[in-house]
Amino acid sequence: MQNFHELGQPTAIQNYKTRFQAFSPERESQGSEPSEVICHFFISAVRQYSPQRVLQYFKNIFFLQRHSLNGAVEQALLDLVAFDRKEEFLNTLNRSCYILINNWSASKEKIYHSKLLVELLPEAGYIDPKNCSFTQKIKTWLKIFVENEQYQTLQSLIAQDVVSEKLSTSSQGAEKQWTNRYSYYLVKHQANNTSNIKEHRAAAKSLSKQIKEQFKFDLAMYFVYSQLSAPKKQVRKNPTTLTPEILNLIQKTLSGRKNLNYKNLANIFLKQVEGIRYKDLKKSILNYLKYSLHKQNILPTWLEAGLSEFLATLYEEHDERPWDDYLLLRTCNRLIEYLTKPNFSNPSNPATILAVQKNYLTWTVVVLKILLICNDSYNHLIACMVDLIQQNEARSMSECQWLIRFLDTLNVVLAIAYENPRHNLLSLPKQEPIKNTSDPLPHYDVRDELALDEFYATTEALAGFEAN
Repeated sequence: MQNFHELGQPTAIQNYKTRFQAFSPERESQGSEPSEVICHFFISAVRQYSPQRVLQYFKNIFFLQRHSLNGAVEQALLDLVAFDRKEEFLNTLNRSCYILINNWSASKEKIYHSKLLVELLPEAGYIDPKNCSFTQKIKTWLKIFVENEQYQTLQSLIAQDVVSEKLSTSSQGAEKQWTNRYSYYLVKHQANNTSNIKEHRAAAKSLSKQIKEQFKFDLAMYFVYSQLSAPKKQVRKNPTTLTPEILNLIQKTLSGRKNLNYKNLANIFLKQVEGIRYKDLKKSILNYLKYSLHKQNILPTWLEAGLSEFLATLYEEHDERPWDDYLLLRTCNRLIEYLTKPNFSNPSNPATILAVQKNYLTWTVVVLKILLICNDSYNHLIACMVDLIQQNEARSMSECQWLIRFLDTLNVVLAIAYENPRHNLLSLPKQEPIKNTSDPLPHYDVRDELALDEFYATTEALAGFEAN
């Protein structure tokens, strides 16, 4: 087989094309597509070798540092270059980066090596006029990759990983770019985007889960420590910008034993509306959304009227037929949009009014109740939050206090009552104050999630729906 140096001359490349006919059906049927050969090599290597060694393999292949190279991989790279498969090369390079990042996710040194990988790429694209034609083509493609959206997205994802690590250990940095606090939404949106390659989506999914779990853990620990007479040095950092009083109010509203369990309320609602007309479903949704909120006098009359008017005209062409899951999904998606798109030039816009009135708890609990009857609307909520963040990211932190308060309240509400956290955020029983001790939490633990699943008010909820 010709090597890289022999392919330095155009005639040699032409002879190679004629000789190998790289993409014949026979080769494809054997699973030897060049991109698959290279990607499978990295999947195997990253599971067997240290990150340092795998990074050297990466440079051997894509940066042409050919100290030693697997024969099949070298053949695959020759195929891509000789047959001018630029797009496949760029896609293979992109997939390879995500394969390494995904498999390094279990490593304590993940962020370091992922960051190193991304920072290496721009340097590798330098083109020396003395390079042979083969090398120049590879370098040109590397330069194209670094300048296109694929690399920018990869760079952004690693930056979010670094930021999430810093935010979990330090209070600094949030003032410089307030949107860093809400990287979960941006990363989760990447994981949901089907136009992204599967390796990119897997990396984004892993990172979004990591960010969310860290937030839930930090919030749970903050609640635990806030209820203990612990030494000052043991006080946990508040993972939100909300005051302790507001956090306690949210916790009591959603987790207290005397309050209605929203998950069970949603299950009752879905059982009661089975088989009814879409027109009647919309009326029932309004009753469901205001139930318990209205009882606690925290659903404003104007919001109830606005929701009623909005639902009445929504998908009227389907009013007389029984609703189905797809129609429920569309309805809940439209409701989320209605509630999460402020227009400060329109004083009657519901999100605008809620923001101006600082009525964040009502705002987020209504969103929560929508999600609980249609879990598939969660991804649409993510997309709406990304839109909100991107529309306001150029504004200062002081200008975006309404959005920061809303997002923080939403994060806490979802962590407590929607996402089934491993560490539920319930009030702890009264105990003796903690003394100075090497064990920061003697005899305390975070409640098991089953505590939230108790059904407090079945009869009351059924009666409430029928009365409304």
